[in-house]
Amino acid sequence: MPMGDIPYVLERSGRRRTVGITVRPDGTVAVRAPRGLSGETIDRIVAGKAGWIRKRLEMNRAREEQNRPKTFSDGEEFPFLGETYRLERVTGLKGVAIMGDRLCVGTGGRKKTESEEPAMIAARITRWYRHHAAGIITGRVEHYSAHLGLKPAAVRLKTLKSRWGSCSGRGNLNFNWLLVLAPIHIVDYVVVHELCHFVHPDHSSRFWDMVESILPDYRERRKWLRINGAALHII
Repeated sequence: MPMGDIPYVLERSGRRRTVGITVRPDGTVAVRAPRGLSGETIDRIVAGKAGWIRKRLEMNRAREEQNRPKTFSDGEEFPFLGETYRLERVTGLKGVAIMGDRLCVGTGGRKKTESEEPAMIAARITRWYRHHAAGIITGRVEHYSAHLGLKPAAVRLKTLKSRWGSCSGRGNLNFNWLLVLAPIHIVDYVVVHELCHFVHPDHSSRFWDMVESILPDYRERRKWLRINGAALHII
């Protein structure tokens, strides 16, 4: 059933008393309405939500684009500390380097087949990110540890599937190396979050009060990570 230029699926239920609108991940707009409500009334309600529906559809499209697997071809975008760089494969270059707005990756060595080259580029980019993540994240831990008078036993960079960081009972800090794709103030938020767990190993009000005493805008940083975290990947 159309609503202007936005198609939607109408689902009626005898148990409903109000009209509910959902934009599904696949882009389908589902409208749930009471069984006896007229089509004209439903159309009018849905039309009043047109702006919200279009915004949600655009967010879904953007999320799908962000989560699309990388092909490691020239022109593809890769973030680093919140800035975006376009991949450029460079013959003769050794390693990986940022040059202006480009992330240049040396192809070097023997000519690779079409199936081999993307895997080689991916491996080199991954090593480059992990190398920089070690220095950047360790540096931020040292900065905030000194500020708080804490001494972590160890700082480790890992591939964490569902976390950005963790703090063990033995005083070890673990961080997802993909954090360096985010702006530095987001890196700082995760570092401070984990350091505060040294004092409060929970998410009590005292824990959040401590985080806020160091980062008064931590809520905005946490919200950014919640919204954009899924897009921080390179594979």
